[in-house]
Amino acid sequence: MRNILVLFILSFMTFSSLQAQGNNVDDKVLKHVNPMPNLMRVVMKYKDELQLTENQITAINLWKQSNKPRIKKLIQKVMEQEKNLHEMALNSDSHLVAEAQKMLDNRKNIIILKAQCRANLKSFLKKEQWEKLLELYKKANS
Repeated sequence: MRNILVLFILSFMTFSSLQAQGNNVDDKVLKHVNPMPNLMRVVMKYKDELQLTENQITAINLWKQSNKPRIKKLIQKVMEQEKNLHEMALNSDSHLVAEAQKMLDNRKNIIILKAQCRANLKSFLKKEQWEKLLELYKKANS
């Protein structure tokens, strides 16, 4: 129960600060809902510097087409579930833990998809490209 209370407080604080910050909500929401690095954004932004081949770009675009909508849907679900959970905690005692578990399951599914994305990128990038991508990501997010 203590863990659920901590989860509520953290979610509420994060959601409140996101609402207050306005324009950068998308990036902040993404980071809040998904702790995994967004390597796709970086790989496409620096595709010239990474010297991606046409085949690599095609593979990246195919991955994005099939998986980006799934990730977006999961992110929307998590944000909606956090809001609902917050409201439930204020108005009811029933099913709080069950509702929290649904949200946590969706977070886990996001992490699974992001891990698959990482493995997919690593499967067709050369070692040097992979290392450069990680370097660029760290630089962009420091």
